[in-house]
Amino acid sequence: LPYFINLDSVISPEENRENYYCYVGRLVEEKGLRTLLEAAQSFPNTELLIVGTGPLEQSLKKEYTQSHIKFLGYKYWAEIQKLIR
Repeated sequence: LPYFINLDSVISPEENRENYYCYVGRLVEEKGLRTLLEAAQSFPNTELLIVGTGPLEQSLKKEYTQSHIKFLGYKYWAEIQKLIR
């Protein structure tokens, strides 16, 4: 699958990687977030960061309250780049 960002601009080999993965986008049904969140429950030792807002935000926050799933809300591109690095 093609990436919609230039990975060279966000990946830096000298930086330490933290133990998380992230979703960046609108929180809407058609993105399949419930599937991602259900799968995330199988990986309690790895943090999932959800970046974005949308109609599902409040219901997903109430439904998925595990400590390794964090809803970060809206972020500017510079903040997103730091997370992706």
